[in-house]
Amino acid sequence: MVADESDFQLQNSAQAIEYAREAIRSGILINGGAAVAVLALLSGERTLSNFNVNAIWWALIAFAVGVLAAFIACAVAYGAQTLFAMHNADRIAGKTSSDRNAKRVSAAAVGLIFICAVCFGVGVWLSAQGLVAGS
Repeated sequence: MVADESDFQLQNSAQAIEYAREAIRSGILINGGAAVAVLALLSGERTLSNFNVNAIWWALIAFAVGVLAAFIACAVAYGAQTLFAMHNADRIAGKTSSDRNAKRVSAAAVGLIFICAVCFGVGVWLSAQGLVAGS
């Protein structure tokens, strides 16, 4: 039996939602995990004089912003999916409908995940600067 186009679209949408979930989870995990790793490394030291505390402080802020961006992306992605569902319901009902707003909101969610990845990179770079300052 050959699936029709609507079955393909449903499967495609479900897979896209799953990929978005994984991207958001990964963004929270890598930034949160990196912050915890930096803090764990520092907790073993008796003195912070060997480190550039300012760089480490900004690294932790970058990681926190990355977690926040991923968290917000979750809500924005939910909004995008709701808009896509409303568009499809209108289309099925025979109403004219545009998915332009859904695509814009979806692009915003992708942008937030990109920001999350950038925050991770910046945080890692700043952590390296702060941790090797005393070397």
